[in-house]
Amino acid sequence: FDDPEFITAFKKAKGEMAYLNPGGIAECEKYTKDILEIGERYKSLLSGKA
Repeated sequence: FDDPEFITAFKKAKGEMAYLNPGGIAECEKYTKDILEIGERYKSLLSGKA
């Protein structure tokens, strides 16, 4: 990450560095879409209504 103040602020907000990945809007959109698809696919298991 180019901005060292970002890392400081991220840690101060109790962000977990292991989960911080560089990427842009397209990567975030794909990740969100994939997570929503997984949630829908396994909805009954995740909600305890299997």
